[in-house]
Amino acid sequence: MCICLFFWPSISYSQDTKISLLYDRIKSLEEDTVKLRLLTEFAWYIHHSDSSQKFYLEAINLSRKLNDHKYLPQNLNRYGVTFRNLDLQENALELYEEALNISIATGNKIEEGYAYNNLAQIINYQGLQEEALSYYTKAEAIFTHINYPVGLGYTYNGFSTVFREMGQYDKAIDAINKSMAVSNGNKDTREYLTAILKRGDLYGELKMYEEALADYQLYLTKVKDLYPRGELNIYGRMALLYYNEGEVDKALQYADKALALHEKHPSLEVILPIYQGLSKYYASIGNYKSAYQYNLEYSQSKELLFEERINQYLTNHKIRSQDAEIKALELDRQLQADKNILKKYVNSGLILLLILATTLTMTYYRSYKNEKNNLALLDAQKKEIQKQAEELDKLNSVKDKLFSILAHDLRGPLNALRGMIELLEEDTLSPEEFRDVIPLVSQNVGNNSILLENLLIWSRSQMQGMQTLPEIVKIKQVLSDNFEFIDPLSRKKDIIIDNHIREDVLVKADKGMVDIVMRNLLTNSIKFTPAGGNIIVDAEDEGDSWKIIISDSGVGIAAENLSKIFSNKFFTTTGTHKEKGSGLGLILSKELIEKNNGKIWLHSIEGEGTTFYFTFPKA
Repeated sequence: MCICLFFWPSISYSQDTKISLLYDRIKSLEEDTVKLRLLTEFAWYIHHSDSSQKFYLEAINLSRKLNDHKYLPQNLNRYGVTFRNLDLQENALELYEEALNISIATGNKIEEGYAYNNLAQIINYQGLQEEALSYYTKAEAIFTHINYPVGLGYTYNGFSTVFREMGQYDKAIDAINKSMAVSNGNKDTREYLTAILKRGDLYGELKMYEEALADYQLYLTKVKDLYPRGELNIYGRMALLYYNEGEVDKALQYADKALALHEKHPSLEVILPIYQGLSKYYASIGNYKSAYQYNLEYSQSKELLFEERINQYLTNHKIRSQDAEIKALELDRQLQADKNILKKYVNSGLILLLILATTLTMTYYRSYKNEKNNLALLDAQKKEIQKQAEELDKLNSVKDKLFSILAHDLRGPLNALRGMIELLEEDTLSPEEFRDVIPLVSQNVGNNSILLENLLIWSRSQMQGMQTLPEIVKIKQVLSDNFEFIDPLSRKKDIIIDNHIREDVLVKADKGMVDIVMRNLLTNSIKFTPAGGNIIVDAEDEGDSWKIIISDSGVGIAAENLSKIFSNKFFTTTGTHKEKGSGLGLILSKELIEKNNGKIWLHSIEGEGTTFYFTFPKA
């Protein structure tokens, strides 16, 4: 049987039947080496689809079974890329490092070079550009030595990304040109096309719009009608380019082309920035209704993509858990077979009991010892399976809470906003009445923004994909930045906020996390402080750290509820103006503070107010 796969590295959802048929034909093959080769090509064929991880894992397991040193590191590298695309860097790093070690040990220079490339991408994402360049340099040396132009093109594209991050655009463009030069005249390779796209992006950032448009149009001629994902991507880029040039009509034309193509070949990840761009384009010409509509499409699609990635991660986690369980059961059967053989030896020894009494006793002792060790091993395997089951239950609980918040806390205010807009369109609500409710709409949207930001950060922390980037942070500046957001909330309730933070209060922490903590605690104080109340923000020197204090004259917390505040039970109550909450803000604040080597606690008396204390290391 001969199966040939011709592909671009992308696939649309309409091809599910074709995928299923191809996979069934591959599974029917009897020769494992042929099956491995085709399974590897098949996984790469659907690399950008949600199901690719399943097939990469199957190819990896078959490679281990066959002890294949060519396809094992290749599939490990590609499997790691799928985790990187989900922003699960630790999982990706683990796979890249295994691919690198196997490639070095077996002399697989091609995959060794790709492993260095993949490690460099993760390191660059973490902001370590110089270290990333050193890994790309190793990859360049390997591919140059073995004369592998495809790998060199991939590596030079990586160099360009790092130089772009460093603001060295001349070097970035030079690296792109090198990538295109090593194509040996083949202008249809993936790396050549990626280089064209990246160079166009660089020209766009440098406001060299003619050069950028030329590269985008060349890319379009190569991918049109062949690579829907790439065609959709380039339409979005060309729309943004025309918008930056001030040609909004052309920007809308290319955005409409992207929408039409998305109907045939849906890709949430690619269409998201196009929705966001359409909102901006329409707003620039005063069409605020369409701008709002596409901003709503952007928000809903972003939530849907987030939900799909959560489900995909949980599914893959379940697959890995089941794979571990299968291996444990296989080990159990092997141990049982060994035990049966051992019993035969024992029975043979009993027949010779009278002649070989001493020998039989020693043999029995050894069998008893081996059996005890085997039972201990089985017990350890059982505990490991139970541990994995508990972890899966925990992830399911996280997923259920996320979906609950998405279904109720986020959807409710958006539906209310949509209802008011429909009343305005039906002339049931006059423009003057609509302006009267604009402050309420603004508050609902602001609350949704905080909740969505908290939700995304907290979910990343639960899946261990969040990294802290400590820097020197001026607390007073963070507080001032947040006043721009919370000022409308405090004015609405006539609450006075006194900022006693001095200029010299500097901490060593992740600035984004400090900003989220400050915003959550301030909005929490406003929520539970009645009209006419006051909030005081101050700082005290604690030696190696600063203690930040946020004190309000609010309703306080009942003594029986104090222990629930920082628990994982999402405890919440309504505010003094019936404001709703998810209970997520304080839990997230505690996690972020602890990730930055700080701690948080509170003191509250019901009816008198609440004071939150938290610390960060001094800068």
